[in-house]
Amino acid sequence: MDKIALVEKEIEDGKKLLEELDKNSFFLVKAALWLYIEELNDWRLIIASPYLDDNPPQKAYHFINEALKRISPDSSISLKDITIISNKHALISTITRTIQIAPKGIGGVRMNHTVLNGIPIESAYIYRLAR
Repeated sequence: MDKIALVEKEIEDGKKLLEELDKNSFFLVKAALWLYIEELNDWRLIIASPYLDDNPPQKAYHFINEALKRISPDSSISLKDITIISNKHALISTITRTIQIAPKGIGGVRMNHTVLNGIPIESAYIYRLAR
């Protein structure tokens, strides 16, 4: 199956969402990246936050959905495109042990055809990775 391309509009809307989430000090985003999921032949915006350590995922998704509503009515991102995980998740731990990108701001680094500590990453666009 051919890989679907991540387009500039999705990248820009992901950045806008992170900027909106950063306005709230109680929902820290430690890592954020677009990750191509080969089995789904689709991209997911992965948001890693310590917020999940003390709160149920439903509360985190509700918070992100409210932020999505504030950024733009014509956003290319919907809640179904987003996966929220703990910043202690194995994927995030593995990537942050290897590289660090924009721990406080919002960067932009592409990765393709990479294996990090045994975890294959077909394609990713990384905004932030902080330890």
